Amino acid sequence: MNNGTYHTTYDQTHYDSSPLMYPWGSPILSINSPQNALTVTNTSVPLNLTVIEPYTIAYRLDSKDEVAFVENTTLTDLAAGNHTLTIFTNDNYGNAMSQQITFTVDQAVGRGQDVTSPYFAIIFVVAAVVVVASLLLFRWRRRVSKQQALLN
Repeated sequence: MNNGTYHTTYDQTHYDSSPLMYPWGSPILSINSPQNALTVTNTSVPLNLTVIEPYTIAYRLDSKDEVAFVENTTLTDLAAGNHTLTIFTNDNYGNAMSQQITFTVDQAVGRGQDVTSPYFAIIFVVAAVVVVASLLLFRWRRRVSKQQALLN
């Protein structure tokens, strides 16, 4: 089974159509997406690879089991935090190649503070108390000023 890229040569004496990879070379693997050290805000991330001369391809996310796949896919239901993604591939000759990247899922990036956060609630309560106290102090001082003006 060869679903890789072929290299074809032709000259006046012979014609050769052979696989680009030879028994002594490893498959070529490049992880296009997600990029290493990337921070994403979505719990679904496309897994996009370039693999030349693969026979099998699999990935491992964090410490979970390897998952075999045949075409680009999407990593779904990702938890917030850091993730390690390792891609494994080998060819018909048993030559193997792997690559590992890390990326972060941070759903709060780009959205500002999450309104369900306990810190947001504390800040909101403190701000409301300060506003109400300022208004009460202003009214009290205004009333005192008017009373002093009437006494004078």
